[in-house]
Amino acid sequence: FRGENSNYTTEYKEGKWHCSCHFFSNWGVCSHTMALERMLSNMLPKEALTTQHTAL
Repeated sequence: FRGENSNYTTEYKEGKWHCSCHFFSNWGVCSHTMALERMLSNMLPKEALTTQHTAL
């Protein structure tokens, strides 16, 4: 993701979402992973939409 503040690596790997942003490392979820879940919802496995988020 390229945002106004910085660039972040966001991915869905081995059944879990990951993002390199500071917010995700503290909370295990962020606007970047939520945006990708929404944008890719029709292409992702159902588990990707309800999977636990983990920090990178």
